[in-house]
Amino acid sequence: MEKYIDILKNSYSGYFNYLLEEITHFHWDNYFYGLIILSLVVWGLELLLPWRKDQRTFRKDFW
Repeated sequence: MEKYIDILKNSYSGYFNYLLEEITHFHWDNYFYGLIILSLVVWGLELLLPWRKDQRTFRKDFW
């Protein structure tokens, strides 16, 4: 049973270290910042050319 607990701890700590590395170090093949930039570009296009004309930018229960 201890073997499985060690595997679980190592997998979570390894993924946490990977995610921390991706967030703190910017490089060109980083998907974390790429998805954020892509989302902001699409949101900006939605502000400029709205899909639904009568819908507000921030709806009632957005936050």
